[in-house]
Amino acid sequence: MPSSGFPGGIDASSNLIVVTGPGSVITNGSWTTIGGNTNSTFNRLLVLDGGHYIHTHASYGVLVGGGTNASENLVRVAGEGSLLTAPSISLGTAGGASGSAFEIGEGGTVRLTSDLLIGSVASSRFLMTNGALLEIGSKLIVGPASASNAFLNAGGRLQFTVSAPIVSNSVGTLAVMNGTVAFRGVTAAAVLGQITNIAYSGANTLRLDASSNANTDAYLVDSGQAFSTLEMINAGTLWQGTALTLGSGGALLVSNSTATIASAFTNQGSVRVVNGNLTLSQAPQMNAGASFTLVNATNTLTAGLVIVSNASYGGSGRVVSSVGVTNFGRLAPGNSPGTLSFSSNLALLDSSLLVLEIAGTNAGAYDRLLVDGVFAKGGAVLVTNLGWSFALGDTFDLFDAPSLNGAFADLLLPDLSGGLLWDTSLFETQGLLSVMQVPEPSALIALGVGLGALLVFRRRDA
Repeated sequence: MPSSGFPGGIDASSNLIVVTGPGSVITNGSWTTIGGNTNSTFNRLLVLDGGHYIHTHASYGVLVGGGTNASENLVRVAGEGSLLTAPSISLGTAGGASGSAFEIGEGGTVRLTSDLLIGSVASSRFLMTNGALLEIGSKLIVGPASASNAFLNAGGRLQFTVSAPIVSNSVGTLAVMNGTVAFRGVTAAAVLGQITNIAYSGANTLRLDASSNANTDAYLVDSGQAFSTLEMINAGTLWQGTALTLGSGGALLVSNSTATIASAFTNQGSVRVVNGNLTLSQAPQMNAGASFTLVNATNTLTAGLVIVSNASYGGSGRVVSSVGVTNFGRLAPGNSPGTLSFSSNLALLDSSLLVLEIAGTNAGAYDRLLVDGVFAKGGAVLVTNLGWSFALGDTFDLFDAPSLNGAFADLLLPDLSGGLLWDTSLFETQGLLSVMQVPEPSALIALGVGLGALLVFRRRDA
């Protein structure tokens, strides 16, 4: 389609472009004007149910209802896979134009390299709903600053490709409710209140996508704050500044990323690193109630880590630290199940609880803890069964280290039935647990004190 122009005369109205259904595509390399004349009303651009409208001209944007008093115009992008791309969209922005609406939802995506401009007077509407993505390269403006307009991101993702975007107007403040504000490919993004005219409510997410924030002061991610979740995705993502704190209701998600937190970092909430590498440039502070989970990921600790009592650390992946890790809290290798390895020393203190899960005897079917340096044992070990039917001869190699010292205070194991018994004789020295047969009474007499030495740990219900 080389061009689209639907002026239709001085007062012509109800001009329409519709792209609907998977595989339906309009590609336009020239200009798009739908109802560009005086009093041209009820003009529509609809991209629905997986359709694509691709406006490829580098300068000309999409104009819907461009004439004076051209009111009640609509752009709607809705349905999973629906896509509209253009340099910009102007929707009923000429003098006297009112009632214009931009709606995106249900998995629809709009990508603009420049601006989205909606309405010139009151009663214009901007609405994003769950699953929607709007990417803007410059500014988002709905009506004049003196007029009230509906301006809502309810669960969608409003994404900027510029460090200091403009969002207006000041009367019809953009309400972000359970939504996401994101920066993609941006250096020194203005995330700490520099974007004016946004009011936050509910649980909102700040996303840095291959981006960094501005080198600003301390920031709190927590429930009741502008953002309760921080996401860091894709390569080269950086958080800088004085400090980053996750409150008790705050969360950090790092995924598919080589991410770095260069500021002081305090975790009172939840950290999850998935298929990525999170580097902490300063020694993090983990407070009681905090959790830190790796999912096939790496955590690089420039200055080590202390896991306090009532905090938890675990998952599958690798912890890289020349200083080592000290645990007073809960250490849980695996993701039902999995392996967690440490490049240096690991010390489990008296209050430590080491949790290991078993789902089978094959490699990868039970948790493993690997320590490349010194493994200082201490505290309690809890072994839990994820549904495996134990049999005679089952053996589980739960931890390995080239150097071991200390001793566990307690070992809590799953119940066995059918005349089976846990053999714990090699657990302290090699991390091995085996399932053996309960000896016959005559053998018990012969074993005497030897059996008592073998069962050095108490067996409890898991």
